[in-house]
Amino acid sequence: MKDDLKFRTQQAITFDDYDANMRRQMYWSGQWVQGTSYEAYEVVLDTGYLMSANKTTLERPAPQTQGDEYLAVSLSDDEPPEFIEDSIGSAAIYFGQRYNFTQAQFIRGLVFYIPNGTLGMEMAIYLRTDPLGTPAFQILIPAFIIQATDLDRWVTIPVGELLITAGSLFDVVAFMRPTAGATVFTYNWDYVRNNGDPLSGQAFHQNNNQADLRFHEEDFGGTNRSSDLDNIGPGSNINMAGGLLWSVTAAEKIGQIYHFDVNPASRAGDGVAAFEFTFFGVLPIPFVVDLLYWTSVAQINGIYSPTGDVADEVVDETLFGIDLVLQGASISEDWDVLAHSAEGGSASAGGAPELSTVFAISWIGQATNGLCVVLNEYQGVEVERTALGKYTLRFAAGVVEPATVIIPVTVATGVIMDSSPELRIEDVGSINVNEILINSGIRNKGGVFTDDDLIQQPTNFMAIIGERYN
Repeated sequence: MKDDLKFRTQQAITFDDYDANMRRQMYWSGQWVQGTSYEAYEVVLDTGYLMSANKTTLERPAPQTQGDEYLAVSLSDDEPPEFIEDSIGSAAIYFGQRYNFTQAQFIRGLVFYIPNGTLGMEMAIYLRTDPLGTPAFQILIPAFIIQATDLDRWVTIPVGELLITAGSLFDVVAFMRPTAGATVFTYNWDYVRNNGDPLSGQAFHQNNNQADLRFHEEDFGGTNRSSDLDNIGPGSNINMAGGLLWSVTAAEKIGQIYHFDVNPASRAGDGVAAFEFTFFGVLPIPFVVDLLYWTSVAQINGIYSPTGDVADEVVDETLFGIDLVLQGASISEDWDVLAHSAEGGSASAGGAPELSTVFAISWIGQATNGLCVVLNEYQGVEVERTALGKYTLRFAAGVVEPATVIIPVTVATGVIMDSSPELRIEDVGSINVNEILINSGIRNKGGVFTDDDLIQQPTNFMAIIGERYN
C-alpha cells in the first residue's frame, strides 16, 4: 500500500473499515514508467490515456494498436459497395450506421459522401452512444454549409484516436437539413434549471438530463404560442439571447408542455430571456444507399430517419454514404480507461470545417484550492485549432460588443479586459473528455503571439464546457 495516504475519522475504525476505505481510493502516480509495478487504484497517464489499475500489474496501461487501418465496409461480403441515389422531401433527415464490435477498436477517421443537389444545405456528423438506452451525442464534424466545391465527392477526415471498447453499441450519423425557407419567431420565457414540467411562462432545463429542454405553451406574457411551437422539430434551432444556441433533435408535446431534445446538452443561466426559434421548409434531400449491404455483417446495421426524429428511425441492412476508418485495439485487463485526450484532423471538403467551429461555451475559473465556479456564458465563439494542442478563440461579431476576452486569475473569478477579439489557449488535458482545459493569455496589442503570452502555472486555467473539437 502507499504510505502517503491519509484518512480522517472521528472514531476508531476496524481493519475491515480500513480495507474497505482503501478500496474506494484512487491516487495519482503521475506519468507511467516502464518496469514499475503499480497497485490497484493507482492512476497514471500514458500517451494521453488516464488509466486506473485494478490489480497489481507491470503491464502497460495505454491501449495498443493491432494490425493495419481498414474501412468498415471491407467487413461485408458485398465489398465494394454499389451506391444508388435516393432522395426524400423533408425538413431534416439523418442516416448512418450502428456498430457493436466484439473487439476493441480505434476510430481513426470518417469517410462520407456529399451528393449533388445538397448545395446550401447544412450537414453535421455525430457519435451517438447508448442509442437503445440513454443516448448521448458527441460532435464529430460540427455543422457546416455545403458549398459548390463539396458536391459529388467523398470527404475523408482523420479524427485522431477515438477508442471504442469491446461490446460498445454506438451510432455514427450524418444529419442534413435545408437552410432555405427559414421561419423565425421570438418570445420570452423564464428559463430555470429545474426538473419536472414548467408552469405558464416558464422553460425548465432538466437537472437529470441536460438534453431535455421543456417549454410551457404560454410565454412569459401569458400568451399561448402553440401555433408557432408546433412547427419546431428535428432540424430546428432554439437561440436563447445571452445564453446558448441549441439544435433540436426530437420534439413532442404532452399536455401543455413541449419536450425538446437539444444538442449540445448544456445549460445557460436562470432568468427571463428572449428565445428565437427557427424552423426550415421541406425540400428534397438527396443521399446515397446500398441496400442489403450489411446482411453478412452481424455487428453493423444501417440507421435512417426520414424526418430527423428518432421516433421514425429505421434500422436495417442498408449501407449509407458514411464509413469509418478503423484499427484494432488491445487493452490490458489490468487497467481501466478513465479518459483520453487526442488530437484530430481536418476536412478536405471546401465547405466542411477545417480547423474551426462555432459553439456556445461556459467559462470556468480554477481556484488555487481546486474548486470551480461558473463565471459567464457566451454563444458564437469560434475555436480554431492552430497547431497540435493549441487553439485560438474569437468572439463572433455581435456576441460581445465591444469584443472582449476573459483572462484567468489566481482565484475563482473573471476579469473582462482589453479590446482584443482573440484569445490564445493551450490544451493541457482533462479528465472529462467533453472539456478543453487550458492555460491562457491575452493576445498582444501588436497582434503577435509570443511564448510569454501563456500563463504557465497549471493551477491557473480556464475551461471550456462543450463538445471538444478535435
